[in-house]
Amino acid sequence: MRTDSDMYISKFSDKDLNLVDPDCTDYWVLETLGNITQEGSFIEGGASMPSNCFNLERHYNWRGVCIEPTRHFYNDLLEYRDSICMQKCLYHENTKVDFLELSGQMGHLSHISESDSPYEKWNHNMIETGIKRTVDTITLDQVFDILKTKHVNFISLDIEGCEVDVINSWSNNLSADCLSIEGGYKVYETMQSKGYSWVYQPYAKTYHDHFFIHNRLIDTYKYKIYKDIDDFDAYTK
Repeated sequence: MRTDSDMYISKFSDKDLNLVDPDCTDYWVLETLGNITQEGSFIEGGASMPSNCFNLERHYNWRGVCIEPTRHFYNDLLEYRDSICMQKCLYHENTKVDFLELSGQMGHLSHISESDSPYEKWNHNMIETGIKRTVDTITLDQVFDILKTKHVNFISLDIEGCEVDVINSWSNNLSADCLSIEGGYKVYETMQSKGYSWVYQPYAKTYHDHFFIHNRLIDTYKYKIYKDIDDFDAYTK
């Protein structure tokens, strides 16, 4: 039986299919927001393809900021994306950092050398095959300034171990409707304190990314809302 998300995916050309998120995060965003389908706004930290925001941009005229430090992935952004593209690291402060850049598809695991990334611990060959270079950083607050807004519809963070510090440094007077955060279970308490709920995303095939909605959307959200880490563990076994 084909689900709504299956039908959604089937509409893409073979070329575009390789550029969109297989977990249908973009579909989840549209479904969650309901009346906000056209001309929404986003911030995408770790914007390599496939992307959580590409389809929102291409077919729904959303606009935002794509942040991607890895050079060959950044070049893909220049080819495929219409939003503002920045070759920087999303970070908790404005500075310069040592960035370990990996080639090919391993580029998805490129990361700031001092970040809380587990990959160096798992694969010491990364250090030998990667190229270390100095990269400028930008904070989430600064990205909001670039957009000249205090609110966006969607934030996607896949920044290899920097998610916790970036969320902790995010000012409380800035907001989003929905967020996808890799390793988001580490920040759910911080997100709750900022006025967000940790929720089940029914189309995700793994639990690498975690999903949050602003509390003003709770009454219309039709899927599970997690109370805490134990509730998440029990529901996703």
